[in-house]
Amino acid sequence: MKLAVSQINPIVGGIEHNFKLMLKEIEFCKKNGVHLLVFSELSMLGYPPKDLILKHGFLEQQDHFINELALYTDDEFAVIVGGIAPNKHFGNKYFNSLFCLAEGKIKMVTHKVLLPSYDVFDELRYFAAGTRPKIWDWQGSKVGLTICEDIWMEAYPNLYNKNPLEELIAAGAEIIINASASPYALAKPKFRQELIANLVKKYKVPIVYVNQVGANDQLIFDGGSFAFDSSAKLIAKAKSFEPDRLVLDSEILFAENTALDILDSDLEELKQALILGLRDYVRKCGFDKIVIGLSGGIDSAIVAYIATEAIGAKNVYAYMLPSVFTSDESFKDAETLANKLGINYEIIEIKEAHELMRKLMTNLTPLADENLQSRLRANILMAQANSMNAILLATSNKSEIAVGYSTLYGDSCGAIAVIGDLLKTTVFDLAKHINSKDEIIPNNILEKAPSAELRENQKDSDSLPDYEVLDQIIKLYIEDLKSLDLIVAAGFDQELVKRVLNMIDRAEYKRQQSPPVLKLAQTAFGFGRRMPIAQGFKH
Repeated sequence: MKLAVSQINPIVGGIEHNFKLMLKEIEFCKKNGVHLLVFSELSMLGYPPKDLILKHGFLEQQDHFINELALYTDDEFAVIVGGIAPNKHFGNKYFNSLFCLAEGKIKMVTHKVLLPSYDVFDELRYFAAGTRPKIWDWQGSKVGLTICEDIWMEAYPNLYNKNPLEELIAAGAEIIINASASPYALAKPKFRQELIANLVKKYKVPIVYVNQVGANDQLIFDGGSFAFDSSAKLIAKAKSFEPDRLVLDSEILFAENTALDILDSDLEELKQALILGLRDYVRKCGFDKIVIGLSGGIDSAIVAYIATEAIGAKNVYAYMLPSVFTSDESFKDAETLANKLGINYEIIEIKEAHELMRKLMTNLTPLADENLQSRLRANILMAQANSMNAILLATSNKSEIAVGYSTLYGDSCGAIAVIGDLLKTTVFDLAKHINSKDEIIPNNILEKAPSAELRENQKDSDSLPDYEVLDQIIKLYIEDLKSLDLIVAAGFDQELVKRVLNMIDRAEYKRQQSPPVLKLAQTAFGFGRRMPIAQGFKH
């Protein structure tokens, strides 16, 4: 049997669009003698569909296109596609399912057994759990079908009391297919491969893994579908961060295209994830232009670069919005960067507007005056974005968002926080990586001390600990979930740690009003981290 797996980039809820993507893959497979084509988890709907599942008519529309897709199959060519199936028994209304299509109809439906309910996953809200996985006997091969979490049992042994993979092996499965929609996080692609390699070593059965690609809101899906033969050798791997397919011979599981696409560094992986995440967010929201405030600092420089790579320089509109505190150095750096990137660039002074607002205010404190400048810039940038039907990008990094070192309705303003999951030190590392072959981001931006330039001679270090120290504490607290005592035990000053942790906790009200963040770490700010705003826990 000739087997193909296709990692498409679906639009959540764009059922007809996703159907058309599948037809292109079917056309290729039929021309190339493929017997079985497999798509990713919930591929007809896009993952995660969230409360779209609850909309009237959603299931009916899906069923129409799955039945339409079945008409392209016959007794020699079959398709496995992800979707939802109704649950007629006790529990949630739907299953997360795979539909096996052949001979012009739905031949078999199997349901996801293990339903994750941690981090960004909320499947227990929508789905009932399948009782057992199924084997589909097609073209003489006993194909064991699993859906994403069904093969993660050994990664989370304390979460589940079933092992779908073990059940399939016991029932005689000769090949395991896993249809996934597994969101990206740094180092997760490598972890997936190691997990599945160990499963193959244990069960002596080849595993073919197909993953969704593309970004949906905060989640980025890296694709990178792959196959291990029965000796646990990685024999095929699809591209990362773009649509691709693999064609395999099921008898020996030998890839026709054996060139394995391996990213050469973590920073390159992060860069590609950000580009894909932003591109899909902009286009799937129906926009084709981006507006950004360019300050001459490192954060806006990185965001401008990512935006340019994502949708092209001609579609990026950058504005320098100087006040009386903006340095000549920042003017030069912003202009140099804009010229390097080839993006649209304009200077709009806020000095007069700032003075006018000052005159209208009584008892204006120094901090309020700083925030006033940031909010004036946000108003102008939003007006520019509205005027050209563009999307405004927020440029705050994870370090600033964590401790609340940003202005609500000011620099936190935007439709998406592109680098909101990158610590400040990582932002600098990424900039150096971008410059590794050519100086794209002016070196002066990398060398000068970070500053919001909202008062005379201001530096970030006036208000915050050194980023090298701050970022380590943030990572330990937010990503590793360490307590104050454990962070202190790791070698940090107790009063400093207490100060930082209290800053993080107090800033929750800001974060929950801020734009969505492209998720890059295992724990990111957003819907995967659910903290109360009004709460009384103290360190």
